[in-house]
Amino acid sequence: MKNLLVEQLTAIAEVQQAASYQQKQKACILTGLGGSSKPVFCVAIDKILGEQGSLAFVVASREEIRAYRRGLNYFYPDLPMQELYPVNLPRVQADTQSLEVQAGRAAALRFLQGEERGIVFITAEALQQKQFVPRSFNKHLLVKVGEEREQQEVIASLVALGYERTAQVDAIGQFSLRGDILDVFPINNNVAVRIEWFDNEIDAVRSFDVNNQRSLQALEEIKIAPLVVEESEECTPLPLCDGTNASDALAYRPGTQAVRELGVRSPLALAGLSKADIYRLAALSGMERPNQKPRPCLLTRLPYGMRPERKTLEGLAAAEQAVRLALEGAGIPEADFRFRLVPSAESLNTELHLLRKEAQELPPSLLEDLTRLAENAAPQLPRPARFALQDSLSGFFDKRTEFPHSH
Repeated sequence: MKNLLVEQLTAIAEVQQAASYQQKQKACILTGLGGSSKPVFCVAIDKILGEQGSLAFVVASREEIRAYRRGLNYFYPDLPMQELYPVNLPRVQADTQSLEVQAGRAAALRFLQGEERGIVFITAEALQQKQFVPRSFNKHLLVKVGEEREQQEVIASLVALGYERTAQVDAIGQFSLRGDILDVFPINNNVAVRIEWFDNEIDAVRSFDVNNQRSLQALEEIKIAPLVVEESEECTPLPLCDGTNASDALAYRPGTQAVRELGVRSPLALAGLSKADIYRLAALSGMERPNQKPRPCLLTRLPYGMRPERKTLEGLAAAEQAVRLALEGAGIPEADFRFRLVPSAESLNTELHLLRKEAQELPPSLLEDLTRLAENAAPQLPRPARFALQDSLSGFFDKRTEFPHSH
């Protein structure tokens, strides 16, 4: 049933186009996918690409990771899945499972490095952290049936790889020794492994269940990956991220071309978060002002064709800060506005744009004060500043075509 579903999806033109973008390493923003359809869509793309390499999902929360796991488990029952835990995972979460957290992070980095195929879930918190270049991914312990191997040599290797010696193995990252039997739970394995010696020869290797100690499957060899990831001083370049979200794909956003060309990442869009999602998650996270209005790039205050200059942008930023502080002082911090340079046939004018419905609730004297404060904060901008009421603040220059071309 699942194969039939995936085969039908791979025949869809949009799925094939998305796979083509991925193959060419081009950015592709998908919209209109909700719930379980997201992982299924990605499974189809993975199928077209030959199921090569690891899959990485940028998600908003650990609750979303659980939902993705349920969906992906159906299609990849044998493919390991791991969250790339943030470096600063709170101790309250890591105390009782420090080895699991450490092992999980090492496994996720190994998947992303391409040493093994797996599925990695990355929260926005982990995505924005600086990642060191791992040096120890190629270090591992390979044990084969029939080879001669000193038991103490294997134990020393496990210790060097970061494994903890315990009386009995009951968790990932541990090993124990009883006579000629060595139990170990590799971080790259779903179950623990038992290695048996006859003199100095590896006599048997088999997986077993740590809950009841029963053997599961005989193995010819076992590769034990390092638990501790050695990190070099060299760091991977920090990604440049912007605030583009999933809702922006539904509007005219010419700046997204530059985002794509410059390789800028859009974590909110990659996680499929719309404006409504962002406000909801902000409230759930306990932010002091979860409903605060977005602050788009200052370039949106300039008309098309006008070359941005540092002093102009600094003036716009200073003017808006003065207006923002005045509104906060008046007890209306959530009032939305933009301070723009608007060309006319004769000149370039400064305009304070406010939402019509919000401006009606402001005292007339405050409106005059706002334009005066903006002028004083940005003397390098044209005067006088005037205010103009708008039904919508977004896309002002996109909706107006009568402006003369500015230089």
